[in-house]
Amino acid sequence: MASAGRTSWLHLACLGAVQFFVFSCGNPQLTAILPDPLHSAADECSAGEGRGAGPLPAMGWNGWNTFACSPTLDQAKFRANADALVTSGLHAAGYEYMNLDDCWQAASRGSDGAVLTNTTRFPDGLAALGTYVHQKGLKFGLNTDVGACSRTELTVPGSSGHEAQDAATYAGFGIDYVKYGSCGGSRSTNQATFETMRDALNQTGRPMLLSVVDAPFKYWHQQVGHLWRTHGDIQPSWQGLLDILDATTKLAPYAGQGGYNDADMLWIGNPAISESESRAHFSAWAILASPLLAGNDLTLMSEATRAILGQSDLIALNQDPLRLQAVLLATQQNVMVLAKPLAECGARGVVLLNRGETAARGSVTWHDLGLENGAALTRNLWAGTDSTEVDSVTVNVPSTTQWHCASSAASRRCRAGRCL
Repeated sequence: MASAGRTSWLHLACLGAVQFFVFSCGNPQLTAILPDPLHSAADECSAGEGRGAGPLPAMGWNGWNTFACSPTLDQAKFRANADALVTSGLHAAGYEYMNLDDCWQAASRGSDGAVLTNTTRFPDGLAALGTYVHQKGLKFGLNTDVGACSRTELTVPGSSGHEAQDAATYAGFGIDYVKYGSCGGSRSTNQATFETMRDALNQTGRPMLLSVVDAPFKYWHQQVGHLWRTHGDIQPSWQGLLDILDATTKLAPYAGQGGYNDADMLWIGNPAISESESRAHFSAWAILASPLLAGNDLTLMSEATRAILGQSDLIALNQDPLRLQAVLLATQQNVMVLAKPLAECGARGVVLLNRGETAARGSVTWHDLGLENGAALTRNLWAGTDSTEVDSVTVNVPSTTQWHCASSAASRRCRAGRCL
């Protein structure tokens, strides 16, 4: 406890492969994250841990994981997903960006060098689409690349050499978020090219988030973008999620004060991962302070998917004002212990994630979290239930593979308890 007469609080969420905890009113120092100890006196602790700098992790939607470059993501479908973001309650939960990924452009520039919209897919143009999005209280984003990027359906022009012109065009569209990728660019000139786009966007006078897509992480990313990808594109498998988790946890020191490690768009609501894997996926991205960008077709969203994406306690963990990413405190056989301090006085968020194929026990002590011993009220963030623990907590962490066969598509084959 922080001082005599004060009770620690622990909020626990456990389901599938992941457990969540939030501790309050203890020693507010988690030494794995915060380098300089804060005093634990009650009069100082009452002010909380403080607030971070810069924007909170972005929340919204990007259709690439569902549609990729397919012409099925056209003006009508994009508007329908914007409608669904609002009517589903996800906008009220914090999701605000509606982002077009690649292939919104025409295959060539205009005679004046201006980037042009693919009017077959977006006949009213992107400025009109931006107006539609903004009228719903949402924000509008798009993707562009350093060089000409070839996709299966379309090759689109890059922005290298046109940064100022393109930035002005995007501002005219009402863009709020620019996803800028290294596709088609020269690795030797990426930093300068990204800096040129950053400066061009700033010179428009319109605030726009800059998402750097140039994995793997490079130190200059944090000097250029508001978020930066840590890994290649997300792959629809449990191992694919773990690969991104491993890459991102190593980069905690570079996130949280003005920019974030981007673990890529969410796969929740798309085929190939189970409901329990989806909960683990969302839980991990939440504590990593990664942007939360839904990647499913919101117009066809199941109630289970909506419930995961809209889980308010996990969103609060992601959007915590202290703006820190969790660090890997320990690995207990197959169980990862991820933790971070929160803005509330002495508060902690913890994830216990089971990477294995069988259930395992995971534990964390108050000492591990930089808290003084004593009683803590634990809250399960998924179930919304409370219990009291003293000095530590130990829980059974199920394996997602235990759930996978029953929840996977009928076409999957099960062998030795695994889905193939």
